[in-house]
Amino acid sequence: MAGYVIIPSVGGAVANPLFPPPPLNDKVDLAASLITTITCTASATPHAAGAWVEVVPSLSDDSTGIYFTFAASYAATTVDTSSILEFGLGTVGNEVVWASALVGFMTARMQVFVPGFIPAGSRVSVRARSLVVSKVFAFLNFKFAGASAAALGAPVNYGFNTAASNGVALAHSGAINTKGAWTQIVAATTAAHSVLGVFPQPASADIVSTILIDIGIGAVAAEIAIVSNIFITFSATESILDTLPSPACFGIDIPIGSRLSARYQTSRSTVADLMTLALVAA
Repeated sequence: MAGYVIIPSVGGAVANPLFPPPPLNDKVDLAASLITTITCTASATPHAAGAWVEVVPSLSDDSTGIYFTFAASYAATTVDTSSILEFGLGTVGNEVVWASALVGFMTARMQVFVPGFIPAGSRVSVRARSLVVSKVFAFLNFKFAGASAAALGAPVNYGFNTAASNGVALAHSGAINTKGAWTQIVAATTAAHSVLGVFPQPASADIVSTILIDIGIGAVAAEIAIVSNIFITFSATESILDTLPSPACFGIDIPIGSRLSARYQTSRSTVADLMTLALVAA
């Protein structure tokens, strides 16, 4: 299977299939003892895709995902900063979206991981969409996860809404500290997956609370939580604080054809505390 690599044990230890694996050396600048910063800019039209920015012209080895750290806070008080990063594979002018990530409301130094197999030799690029026109995103620590003991296929996006630069709107319970109804993210997964990346993002600028999110699998009224109580704190400056797991990525076996859903609760009863959510599975 593409992306499957057997890692021998070292000193009797068993290879660990968890993510992210150790990174490749692409983007490392040994002369300056740093990892090259990547910057991309959203379009001057809200929610339209900005220009592709090359990350690497040819990946040095197979990779099982991309992780990156924000160079600055991308939140602003009373401002909806809903944004999507799209990662592309392909030659200049022929880039195809490989996977996406919701990145609005993020705080400086937060790390995000996007799982999925990328073959050696691939040209990798990134571009941005945002409600905020010409929004600039910079990443201090843009790295490619190396080979893993687990088998990964190409990533699949579920729930991304490019028309609004966010995800699927989750149902609010209307009550304080009470889980809302399950909201469907995808009716049937298009492949079997072993890794799940979770990307929450507010639906508006008026959100100051703590939030717990569950990810579920199963038919309507028969959902079972496979990830429970992902904790997020939002500040008065409309920013996600570093309570969100870094990265929010989990090793979970999900059969093909699975219905995935999500629900959440918040410390405020106001329905202004609306959340959206998207998933990347590989």
